[in-house]
Amino acid sequence: MNKINIIIVDDHPLIREGLSKILGMDENINILAEGNTGAKAIEIIKEHIPDVALLDINMPELSGLDALPTIKKLGVKTKILMLTAYDDHKHLKDAMQLGADGYILKDSDYTTIITAIKALHSGKKYIQPELSSYLIDKPMSNLDIDNLNNLTKREYEVLLLIADGLSNIDIADKLFISEKTVKNHISNIYLKLNIKDRSHAILFVLNNHLK
Repeated sequence: MNKINIIIVDDHPLIREGLSKILGMDENINILAEGNTGAKAIEIIKEHIPDVALLDINMPELSGLDALPTIKKLGVKTKILMLTAYDDHKHLKDAMQLGADGYILKDSDYTTIITAIKALHSGKKYIQPELSSYLIDKPMSNLDIDNLNNLTKREYEVLLLIADGLSNIDIADKLFISEKTVKNHISNIYLKLNIKDRSHAILFVLNNHLK
């Protein structure tokens, strides 16, 4: 497969260098450039048009969140993975509403970061699993909160995996549960959200900007 071209933008040199060193060891990833401000992120993306940009939220001059709208207006293929120390609902909500394609914590392990990068590159959204509950614990605009809040955390995880195009077997493997349990979760999701099938589940996720 072709390598995934990425850039890393973070104002902390140690974090930036650490990410560069670790991610550079993956044979499927090519690091094109690095930066330390939101303004630099915009400049680098214009010049290199990477597949994925790792973008810190809190940076001087122009924060990652402030840079997001400008980056989206560029009309490039670059997917934005927000890398942050903020484990809270507000920053996650703001990032996703501004067009971020993924959201993970800076203390994530190597596997999680690689998984997120590859998910974005394949056209999927990625929110660190332990943060996904924030999307149903607090109200967000354009969501049918009453129905969505009826889902358990596990059912919500299954819903997002359906939207990613995973089969029942793949979902079972990913969540370390049986295929029968997955089918039960899906039946509950359909009932609680008043949807008929897999395609409607995907539409529900897309229409409500859950990914």
